[in-house]
Amino acid sequence: EKSFVVFDQFWESNYPGALILDVVALRDIKAGEELYLDYGAAWEEAWNKHVESWKPPVEKGYSYPGDLNSSFKKYSQAFRTIEEQKSHPNPSNLATACWTPNWKRDAGPMKWYEPTIEWPEGMASCHILERKEDSKEGFLYKVAVTFDSNISDFPTHLGEDQLNIDVNVPQRAIVWVDKPYTSDLHLKNAFRHPIGFPDHLVPKQWVQSVA
Repeated sequence: EKSFVVFDQFWESNYPGALILDVVALRDIKAGEELYLDYGAAWEEAWNKHVESWKPPVEKGYSYPGDLNSSFKKYSQAFRTIEEQKSHPNPSNLATACWTPNWKRDAGPMKWYEPTIEWPEGMASCHILERKEDSKEGFLYKVAVTFDSNISDFPTHLGEDQLNIDVNVPQRAIVWVDKPYTSDLHLKNAFRHPIGFPDHLVPKQWVQSVA
């Protein structure tokens, strides 16, 4: 009963007044069996047209984080510090995120250690302050961690004693991520189309009569 109360509170706070549908299996589902959802004929037609006419994005400065993360894992490239970015800025749509174990903390420096929080739940927005080479990890970094995911710019008005700083952060604990509202989902030529809902699945009680 307690779990139902929690779920009720969740839906009321996150989806007030929203319509929620239960999906019930009419037969046993085998392990590993793939389930399909029919988006409707109109969606499929729109998708096919999109695929035929799609062209790579022409937005200047757009970089896909997955491509950069693949190259940075090889340690052949280093993340730029805040100071280095003044003359060689990072891609405008990307920010860096760090895997940090230090979520309960006071401001100031803390030594990095292997987090027990699973990736990516332990990720937080971060800014590169310093970098040094390391024979084992490739590079180690001093980073300022920001726990508000909506803040992507470095808080220049704060001193280091007011920042959450992790030291000796290995390169493998840093990744490129999209800044808010800059991912490929927000490109002008991204695919958008409503998912259809068959009329025969709509209960009669939900249908408004048209005079």
